[in-house]
This record gives sequence, structure tokens and C-alpha cells, in this order.
Amino acid sequence: MNNSFFDGDRVLINKFGRKNISRNDVVVFRSSRDVYIKRCIGLPGEILEIRNGKTFINGREIKFPAKAVLPDTAAKFKADHEQVSNVMMLDIYGKYWDMNNFGPYLIPKKGMTIELTAENLKLYKTSLESAGELGIPIDNNNQGLIHHHYTFQHDYYFVLGDNRPRSDDSRIFGAINETRIIGKTCFTF
Repeated sequence: MNNSFFDGDRVLINKFGRKNISRNDVVVFRSSRDVYIKRCIGLPGEILEIRNGKTFINGREIKFPAKAVLPDTAAKFKADHEQVSNVMMLDIYGKYWDMNNFGPYLIPKKGMTIELTAENLKLYKTSLESAGELGIPIDNNNQGLIHHHYTFQHDYYFVLGDNRPRSDDSRIFGAINETRIIGKTCFTF
């Protein structure tokens, strides 16, 4: 989140705001053992796509925050970081997606049911595992799914860092389960 927040900044978190997350809210959440601060870009049930570094929600381009560091303005980091990110993206999603070209990705919404295919499992496995929601039985040889549909139990949010070329965010670890959100930032000092 460099440019928006810096090392040593203190942030006041509104924990009551975690139930009312909107686009462009800066949220604090847990992922595995770490605590992250990122900007909410995609809401439950929306289709997110990043094309040539531009972000689209349900086919409409959304504007970046004024302080965001975009791929075009961070060329000195681009080659090294994208090379690493491309490998990570292929491993996670099984797609030819990278940090600047991602999706389309349907952000899970509570009650949404998806057909489980090998491809869908790759798309949503990271989000489900990090939320402890992955109770999808797979046969002993990991060759086939036993159940063919999955219904999400929670809403999810797609978050991006404001330093887009150097951010570990939902492009890498998947959409964030609402239960992982600690709150929204409301003041920095």
C-alpha cells in the first residue's frame, strides 16, 4: 500500500465497519498468520477482470485511487516482479493470468453455487482453503471430485494493494472471506 501508507504509520481501524464494505474501502484482514491492509476493489457476486493493467468490474472500467502506483509508472520494478508473479499465477489458477491480465473472475457471494470442475477448483481453492471452507472431498488419488457442486457459505471481497506492481493481494491469494476482515481504516497518523 506504499504511497497510501508507509512503514511506521499508525492506523485507526473501525471494527464495526467490517459489515459494510464498499468499493475503494481500505480494509485490514487476516490471511493465514499475517495481517494485511489492502483496498477493496471487487464486491461479492461481481465479475472482476484486469486487462493491460486496467481494472474492470462487470465490464465497466473502474478508476484507480489517486495515490495508486500503477504498472506504467513503476517500470523499474516491472520485469523482476512480473516474472516471479507470472509463475505464481500459473501455479495458483492454472491460467495464463499475470498481475496485469487477470480474469474474468467471479467473486464468490454467500449462497452462490458453482459447478465443481478441475478448472473451478483451481480458481476458488486458495480462497476456500484460507477461509477454512474447503470441505470438498476429492478421491484418494486426487483424480476426481466426489461432489459436483459447492455453495459458498460467506461473502468474499477482491482486494488489491495501491502499489499494484509489487503487491501480494487477491491476484495471488484469492478473494477474502468476510470472516477474515478485521475492519476498515478510518484514520492514519
